[in-house]
Amino acid sequence: MKKKIALLSLTMMMGLSVVACGKDNNSNNGDSSASPSASASAAPTLSPEQETELMSTDLSSYITLGQYKGIEITGYDATVTDADVEAKIASTLLGKATVSEEAAAADYVAKNGDKLNIDYTGYLGDEAFENGAATDTDIQIGNNNFIDGFGDGLIGHKTGEEFDMPVTFPTDYSNADLAGKDVIFKIKINAIYEATVPELTDAYAKELNEDVANVGEYKAAIRKSLEEEAASTKVTNDENAIWSTALANATVSEYPQDQVDYYQNMITSQFETLAQNYSMELSDYVSALGVTMDEFNKKMEENAKSYVKELMFMQSIEKAENLTVSDEEYQAGLKTYLESVSLADEAALIEALGQTAPIQLKQSLLYEKVMDFLVENAVIK
Repeated sequence: MKKKIALLSLTMMMGLSVVACGKDNNSNNGDSSASPSASASAAPTLSPEQETELMSTDLSSYITLGQYKGIEITGYDATVTDADVEAKIASTLLGKATVSEEAAAADYVAKNGDKLNIDYTGYLGDEAFENGAATDTDIQIGNNNFIDGFGDGLIGHKTGEEFDMPVTFPTDYSNADLAGKDVIFKIKINAIYEATVPELTDAYAKELNEDVANVGEYKAAIRKSLEEEAASTKVTNDENAIWSTALANATVSEYPQDQVDYYQNMITSQFETLAQNYSMELSDYVSALGVTMDEFNKKMEENAKSYVKELMFMQSIEKAENLTVSDEEYQAGLKTYLESVSLADEAALIEALGQTAPIQLKQSLLYEKVMDFLVENAVIK
């Protein structure tokens, strides 16, 4: 299957990122690598029979479809350039670099790949911003663990230097107060440790990939891998754009409260499990994420409504376009999923994931059908 079982898994993960990072994105874009857990398949206070009945409810009457055929989008550019190939190779070689255990001499100039020990403080205007300072911290230039521009700004400097580094935070940065903002980092370099990056020779290319004979073949293999990755990304991004557009065009007349409550309980239970993993109460865990319980509950309700709208939307298109998942298609999908999680049969699936696992699987299969229909009837420019 292209999609894993249970769209709810994505809604839960979306809730994680939204609550923890303060980003506002209430639309489920459809793809998920997460599988449902037992805690995600059983809301409290409902018997298995009640739960099955609730999840099987036809919600299509609560939504009015807008345009869903002929959706126009600008497709994701999956072109792989020579520069992309060279950048991937450079990153691979950097990961193989050896770093000296002895600090470089005072007149040594930092280059890409070197490890530096630095102190830094970030300023937005005249004010140091929260969580923007550290002392005696290590950074390897080029390892991409810091925001774009930070590592490059260290190149060319020497041990003992103190200087200001201008950096622009990405527009999608998790902290909304800093996203897209120009800031200044005050830097002090305490020590530099020189890195030796291996040279890409025919012999080393064969060490990196035993299926190639020389540098040329290695680069061709890298290009092929990047092209496959880009093609997969294009499918996902194009599908997401079509789905979210069609979904936004639909109008919900009412959200049944029992549905919202049920899915809100599901999503919240995931956070309760996470809190337990840290031996924390949910309220303490939420506080550690930087939000209040009221804010958390509001976001969980929004996420639940987003998921309920997904169900309404799928069921409505299922009816409008006669896209019902047949018994044969369900059995084929079940077989594929059981093999992917090493379970013997549907009974084992229910035992592992709960009474509603077959319903979740059918929802996932229906999602695939609806998505395929939307893509087939879209205009991708």
